[in-house]
Amino acid sequence: MNKTQKTEYLELAKNILFNNQMSILIEYKGLTSGEMTELRMLLKDNGANLKIIKNNLSIKAIEDTSCAFLKDYLKDQIAISYCDDPLALSSLLVKYAKDNEKVKIKIGSLNGEAIGLDRIVELSKLGSVNDVRARFIGVLNAPASKLVRVFDAFAKKDA
Repeated sequence: MNKTQKTEYLELAKNILFNNQMSILIEYKGLTSGEMTELRMLLKDNGANLKIIKNNLSIKAIEDTSCAFLKDYLKDQIAISYCDDPLALSSLLVKYAKDNEKVKIKIGSLNGEAIGLDRIVELSKLGSVNDVRARFIGVLNAPASKLVRVFDAFAKKDA
């Protein structure tokens, strides 16, 4: 890799980490190329991406930044998945890691802050942003719906 390619790679790594709401480091040791393609397609279909990162260049990219905490996890075969929808990304990766034991979630970065596996799992249980919005709207509509049913029952009682 020449100097120009290294510089481009450093910029790509910084762009991934600092221009996306969430990124998650995963270990993919033992994953076949078919399984990797399946994971990439699953993520791409849901608005997320996956990049294989060179550890030594990634460490250089995050030195003296808010993401320096990731340095300890950049060992072995590491890929970074990133997206602007943290709920969807976490649920996709947690489900995939549960179904495929070769994939291990290491750590995440949410808006530049470290989040561990337990918080990633918690986020995955919420569903996507659209699911959360739908549940919130349902909660807002519930009192009005109940009031309409009470008035309807009262009107039928008098009729």
